[in-house]
Amino acid sequence: FNKVQEFVYESVLDNKFSVAYRQALAKMAQPNECFGWDSFNAQNEYTRLQLDKDGWVISDFNNTYGLCPTYHPVLVFPQELSKNEIFAVAAFRSKKRLPAVVWKKPNSKAIIARCSQPRRGITGNRCKEDEKFFDILRKFGDGAKKELYFVDARPVVNAYANTLLGAGTENMSNYKECKMIFCNIDNIHVMRAALEKLKKETIMAKRGEIEASSIDTNQWLEHLSLILKAANIVVDTLNSYRSPVVVHCSDGWDRTSQMVSLAELMLDSHYRTVRGFQILIEKEWLGFGHMFALRLGFGSKEYRKKNNSQRAPIFLQFIDCVWQLSQQFPNMFEFNEKFLFTILYHLNSGLYGTFFCNSQNERFKSMVPLKTCSLWYDINRNIDLYKSNIYEANSPIQNTVLRAKEDKISLLFWKAYYFRNHLSEP
Repeated sequence: FNKVQEFVYESVLDNKFSVAYRQALAKMAQPNECFGWDSFNAQNEYTRLQLDKDGWVISDFNNTYGLCPTYHPVLVFPQELSKNEIFAVAAFRSKKRLPAVVWKKPNSKAIIARCSQPRRGITGNRCKEDEKFFDILRKFGDGAKKELYFVDARPVVNAYANTLLGAGTENMSNYKECKMIFCNIDNIHVMRAALEKLKKETIMAKRGEIEASSIDTNQWLEHLSLILKAANIVVDTLNSYRSPVVVHCSDGWDRTSQMVSLAELMLDSHYRTVRGFQILIEKEWLGFGHMFALRLGFGSKEYRKKNNSQRAPIFLQFIDCVWQLSQQFPNMFEFNEKFLFTILYHLNSGLYGTFFCNSQNERFKSMVPLKTCSLWYDINRNIDLYKSNIYEANSPIQNTVLRAKEDKISLLFWKAYYFRNHLSEP
């Protein structure tokens, strides 16, 4: 498999597999065909969320990736902030990953924003623009109290330990009327080890060396439980307290993506449709710089060897959590299990450029949208294959806000996926 992976991902620019597929399709397509790369329009999505008015602005400050190299060019900020203030906030946040508003509750002011940790350090650095930013966000709450909640994905010890590295977490005494919640989700190294353990025992079961029923799934399901619990915290804060929420971890491209996208999936029925789920992935994973190449181990042998410690099943955990929700609320999802299988299969197939590189900026520079097809192109051409036959599109229940059954005993081991034949198509 590693030899195949090395061939496929040696260079995006010279990727014969995905490029050849696009060239073959182009012979039969219309001259202006976008091959799925037009499935997501950030301006349209933020307008749907009503983030183009009432104190918000859809900004092009990052149109050349100068504000934050790993963010999408189109971002939402409070209208009250100047361009200079926004750039000052970016300078205070790890990897310049400043707060950006990504979702707004309908008929409410409460929002979800995401960012990275502050560059606070052991000297307790402060940034008045950063504090102003969150004070503005705080005032958009509809609750009895004008409070803002920071939801930090990390264990509290890990968050404060990062101050030794020049980062850390917010000092609540500097952020008035704000509260902090830590979610105890472990880092990529712990997650990688958990998957390796699960894979090892699954392979042993396939070989008949152990009984399938003896596979220890506790550790894996415990991690999923904590991720779902964190997403529930975001949902409850918006839905019950009607307060704005800011989610971050360390750099804001792993656990933050999991929490924010799962919360939006539970809050917004649009994301529970086939096309809506594509937008969710484009917005919260691809648009906010989840490092797919690094986390999946794409690239040459030398690249993979150098960065092996950075591999992690972050996106797999997200899809597993989505599957858990689809089992708990089967008639609330337009898409079926085959849809999730297909996404995970092509995460590594190299046939589509969707998950190439580590950010939209990198995909743009490598001309991925001009050389390859998006996965959504083929899915949307055959969309009925990925639809559930028990979904009731016009039912009033689709407007229900979901809340995951987060306790480990309520979660299932996804046997159909983890016992699949990895050489088979989904």
